[in-house]
Amino acid sequence: MTPKIDWLPVCATQGAFSSEYAIAISTPDGDISLFADKSIVKQEGSQFYLQVTHMGQDEKTGEKIMLLPSECFETGTRWHRVAR
Repeated sequence: MTPKIDWLPVCATQGAFSSEYAIAISTPDGDISLFADKSIVKQEGSQFYLQVTHMGQDEKTGEKIMLLPSECFETGTRWHRVAR
């Protein structure tokens, strides 16, 4: 599969700088968080979405494999899996 841009639903609040959001993502393994530039976050109504790169799908579990724009604090990785 060719990588493509996707939008991941997230919780977003103002970051430390005016140009960023503090992002929280709920996962089955626990919450993760990171900072993201406002240019890669969109808001539709009260829901926020983070621009990520969809890298493929795990054939066994069916989970989508996403590359986050920056490392999350809890795991130190940019890789994230989400249910289909």
